[in-house]
Amino acid sequence: MDRRYLLKGGMAALLSPALPVSALAAPEWTAAQDRADMMRQLGIKELIPGPSADEKSAYHANYDEAKATPFPDLPDPLRDGKGKAIDTAAAWNQRKRAEIVEALEREVYGRVPPGASSVSPTTGRHRTSRSKFG
Repeated sequence: MDRRYLLKGGMAALLSPALPVSALAAPEWTAAQDRADMMRQLGIKELIPGPSADEKSAYHANYDEAKATPFPDLPDPLRDGKGKAIDTAAAWNQRKRAEIVEALEREVYGRVPPGASSVSPTTGRHRTSRSKFG
């Protein structure tokens, strides 16, 4: 962090007392300069462009419903990942459910890293002070 500038919110505790007051003033930047400085601080070289209205652009937004897939090719819920038929509730619980849980952990929720410490909530007693005013 550059110690010459005041931080937003008045956090002056990180500033060196040896700096003159003129060095503590925030720079007069344009919005473009401020954005470029923030990207430099975050190490962002370029942003990925969003959807474009230009039909010839590689990032053109799709507004044609014929190209959309409202019903994508979903896997058969009564076949496991190897294509074997699942014909009982016990087989579904053992094989298909395990596949679905693993896919959700991998693609949606994420996995807990091995060796991560556990966190358990606790409640504590809060002491209330009583003053002579109530």
